[in-house]
Formats: sequence, C-alpha cells, structure tokens
Amino acid sequence: MARSGLLKIVRFSLAFGLGVASMGAARAADFNALDTVSIKVTEWLPARGEYREWSALSGNYSVGPDLSISVPFLGQIALGDLDRNTLAERISARLQERMSLPQPPDVQVEIAQRAPVYILGAVATPGSVPFVPGMTVRQAIALSGGLFRGGGVEMRLERDAITTAGTLDDARDRADRLRAKVYRLEEEVRPEDAPPISADAKKGIPAELLAEEESIRQTRTQVRQSRIKSFEDRRDLARDQIRTLADMRTSLDRQIDVTRAELKDVNKLVDRGLAVAGRSTTLDRTLADLESRRLDLDLGALTANLAVNESERGILDVDTTFRIETSNELQTARAELEKAKRDIHVAEDLLREATLIAPANAIERDGDLAVSLEVFRTPWGGGQPVKIDLDAPLASRDTVEIRLDMNRARPSVRADAQVGNP
Repeated sequence: MARSGLLKIVRFSLAFGLGVASMGAARAADFNALDTVSIKVTEWLPARGEYREWSALSGNYSVGPDLSISVPFLGQIALGDLDRNTLAERISARLQERMSLPQPPDVQVEIAQRAPVYILGAVATPGSVPFVPGMTVRQAIALSGGLFRGGGVEMRLERDAITTAGTLDDARDRADRLRAKVYRLEEEVRPEDAPPISADAKKGIPAELLAEEESIRQTRTQVRQSRIKSFEDRRDLARDQIRTLADMRTSLDRQIDVTRAELKDVNKLVDRGLAVAGRSTTLDRTLADLESRRLDLDLGALTANLAVNESERGILDVDTTFRIETSNELQTARAELEKAKRDIHVAEDLLREATLIAPANAIERDGDLAVSLEVFRTPWGGGQPVKIDLDAPLASRDTVEIRLDMNRARPSVRADAQVGNP
C-alpha cells in the first residue's frame, strides 16, 4: 500500500464493563445515571375550571449513580427498570396517598438531558460530547474533531497537556466547592434531634470553602428566622387581641344579664300598672344594643383566631418550603458532584495520555497508522457482551477510546467483541 499518510482502521474491539444497568438497546427503562429528568405535576381544580401546577414538585431532577431521584414529600425513588409512563403513574399514586387527594394529580415525566458520551485518546478534542439518541461511534468521533492527524506532535501534545491540566484543576475546584455545598445542605436539612454529621464528611475540603458555605448558611438561617419571626409577631398580636376581646365580652355579658333582669322586673311593673311602657321600651333598645356589640366581639374573636391559624400555617410553610428547596438543592448538588468526579477521572486519563502515553507512541505521518477503537459500556443488568459494528448506536455514558498503534498496516481488517473494563 502507498505511504499516503492516510489513517487506517485495522481493529475494532467492543468491550462492556460490568455495572448496574442493561444494554441500552435491549432495555425497556428510560433512565441512566447522570441523566436529567423533568417532572411536571398539575392538579385539576373543578371549582375554578383550571389546572394548578405544583411548583414545589415540578422541575428537573438528576439521576444519581444508584439510579434514583429524590422527590420532595416522597423521598428517594428507585428508577430501576421503570419507564417514563410507569414513573409518572407511581409518583401520581404516591402523591394522592401522601396528600389524601380525592383524585391523583397529573404527572408528566420527560428526559431533559442525557448523560454525555466520553471520547478518549487520539482525537482532535478529547473529552465529553452531548449524547443524541442514535449516535454512532463515527459521529461521536466527528464531534470530537475527528481522529488525531499527527503533524507537530510535540506542540500538539504540549497544548493538550496544558489544556487538560486546566480542565482538571477546574474539575477539582468544582468538586471541592460542591463537597462544601453538599456538607452545608446536609447540615441544613438535618433534623434538630438527629445526630451531628460526621467530621469526616468535610475532611479534605479547603477551609475557605467551608467558611464561605457557613456564611451562606448563616445568612439563609437569618432570612428564614426573620420570616418566621414576622409570622410569630402577627400570631402573638392576634392572641393578645383574642384575650382583650374575651375580657370585653365577659364585661358585656354581665351588662346584658343585668339589663335582662331589670327589663324583666320593669315588665312586671308595667303589667301591674306600676310603671310606664316607655321604660320597658328603653331597656329593650339597650339590651338589643348590648347583644349587637356582643356579636361584634364574637366576630372580632373569630377574625383574630383566623389570623392565629394563618400565622401558624405561615410558620409551617416557611419551614416546609425551606426544607423542600434545600432537599432539591442537595439532590442537584450531589448529582453535579458525581459529574465533577467523572470529569476528574476523564481529565486525569487525558492528562496521563498527553504527558506519558502519547509522547511515547508519537509517530509522524509518513505512512499508514494502525488505530485501535474500544467502546466501554456499563451494562444495565449484566449479561453477555453484544457484538456490534462501527456504526452501531451508542448509549449515554459510553466511553470510546482511540489508540494509535505503532504497527503499520495489518493484513486484514478485523472486528471482534471482547470483555473489558473502562
């Protein structure tokens, strides 16, 4: 074969590591770790003739490494082999049971974003590429700038090493910040009677990041306590009003009793002709006025009691809303932390290749190069590896590794499937 410098693919081996999920093409479930799931909860209000969205529950949820999501009021939900429709039905039924609703709310579940595909090795721009259903290995390599073409190898490797080192530093800094944030959020949602969080949870986190998160925690606590204090002041004021109205009603009741007794005596005298009827009429008007004032006091007491109940509900809502929002933040932060750890792992591999492996195997384009491709996938539930060709669809979180082989042209093109671990 002429020494044209064209890259030639001589071997394609497909390896699947053992993991917690089954093959994407053979699996009925819709979810994978690091996916982002969009949940929308609405309830039909017949009295108003409109739908009301549950903003406290509707939103995006990140799928954790254990294939679960944390939903307010419902806690952790294992996705397992659920599809979107089954998950929506399960959430709806559990909300109806938990909230004692006459009808289950309407729940819609969509995949907002899939986990990316990772491209490592001899490509123009190694790293992650957005996953698109139906994506092939060829397309993923194309999104990474194509196969590495050599030429100025030393300069290219030095640039890759500098870029990857910066990416690695950013990923580590992001992971440290997320660890500090997760520690702060776990402390905020921890019940008062629960044991304190272990000191090991913040081990290795820079002190300045912990100080920043502690400042945020104190500010959030002050805001929440200020809102609660406002409701408590309104409640205490309403309770004082209730006590004042009760005293006024007691005094008024005595006046009513005295007026009724006097009216009874006057009526007896009128019947015997010993008193004029005008006196009886005057007492009737006085008694009616006193009873009207009594009704006003009862109405005032009812209004004050409603104010107490609203204040108590406001205090509860402040605490409940805070815990729901904090739980959502915690779920998102944990998912982002897992992604940061994955990014660190990928960046470390890329940096190792740019500084150790690639320089040792660097070849100028004076002939044909042998390129080795391997695709690593975390199986959904185990099972035998499936043999696919170069154009077979990828799944999210697949890792494609491209290596330059020092060997020249091979006698034949061979596509084989073998077991491997990413």
